[in-house]
Amino acid sequence: MNQNPIISEKLLHYIWQFQRFESQNLTIDGGEKLQIIQIGQLNTNAGPDFLEAKIKINEIIWAGNIEIHINSSDWQAHKHDQNLAYDNVILHIVWEMDHEIRRNNGQEIPTLSLKYIVNTKLLSDYQALMNNPASIPCYSQFQKVSSITKMLMLEKILVNRLERKADLVLKMLNTNNGNWEETTYQMLGKTMGFGLNSLPFERLTQLVPLKILQKHSNSLNSIEAILFGAAGFLENPIDEYSDSLEKEYRFIKAKYGITHQIARHEWKYMRLRPSNFPTVRISQFAQIIQNTKSLFSYFLLFDDIEILKRMFKTKPTTYWESRYNFGESSSEIQKGIGESTIDNILINAVAPILVAYSISKNEPEYIEKALSLLEKLKPEKNKITKFWAELDFSPQNAFDSQALIELYNEFCLKKACLSCNIGTALLK
Repeated sequence: MNQNPIISEKLLHYIWQFQRFESQNLTIDGGEKLQIIQIGQLNTNAGPDFLEAKIKINEIIWAGNIEIHINSSDWQAHKHDQNLAYDNVILHIVWEMDHEIRRNNGQEIPTLSLKYIVNTKLLSDYQALMNNPASIPCYSQFQKVSSITKMLMLEKILVNRLERKADLVLKMLNTNNGNWEETTYQMLGKTMGFGLNSLPFERLTQLVPLKILQKHSNSLNSIEAILFGAAGFLENPIDEYSDSLEKEYRFIKAKYGITHQIARHEWKYMRLRPSNFPTVRISQFAQIIQNTKSLFSYFLLFDDIEILKRMFKTKPTTYWESRYNFGESSSEIQKGIGESTIDNILINAVAPILVAYSISKNEPEYIEKALSLLEKLKPEKNKITKFWAELDFSPQNAFDSQALIELYNEFCLKKACLSCNIGTALLK
């Protein structure tokens, strides 16, 4: 068989890890008999690919590490010959032997070539997945995989997704010198940007520390003035209300030394429904901040999900009831934050904070609380969950929808089938 362009180190890792080759009467290049005792542990950090392996060559047992390449000459190309960390490699696994490899002391490294001992069906099945133009490579074969395999994959990757989000929270916490309250405030702001305006909303919370808003908790007008002013919406007041906010912001800005603000053009409106306009979300955010003494305590200690949701159920003020922008009246009456929007906040702000706190304090019950929260929320409805619904794999709750979004974005689109339980099940 000629070298196939689909061959990758990831595929060779899979072949070795699951022993997807003819293992009877194995020999290394050179003819010596090879017996595999332990395949070793996959190493996801720097260094050889599999650690603590054990093999037998002729009558001698070797214990050490295993390195995998497409061509044996990749050993020099990757400069392993200059790295002492690779001196304990007992077996070099390659697709094709094109160059003899030796250690620093001149001793030859045993090499196993896979090219002629791997079943061609495995390669053709893998080729079919990699060449499939569908956004879900296994779309046409998905029903062949058992439900338990799918569910185990979802459980695994949901935890990965939550931990990745929690890592962002912990980095934010570090920037805030361990202040959970400030971090929660910033995370909520970022979430209320709902993707398109997440970045300017996060910057807004960084420009205006929570403690400044808390000093004005008795006045919603003051909180709105500070937030709208720092967000760049009060530079050219166009009605009596925005004019009054601008005057108050000018005074407060001087009092607290607020020196920077966001340029108004940084806020996005394209393809947004009016209820998602940044002006509307900032007015809602102002109410949440005024009505909540400690966001972090609410997020961390809630027992009843309905009580937690209640803190987000704001009603628009008289001015914003009939407006989505300053000075622009609307015949549509604004109703406040909707149920699905509140669920989005719980999914993308509350759950990651719970997981981050769990990791920070080494208290696993908060991860369980985050998972329980997701199980109680309705599944998200978007183009990704619609793809899965077409495969008769509709999410039943936010736990499922979050996992399916992760599966689609991090595995299907990246064609990481070899790291997916569903993909490897099909290749078996």
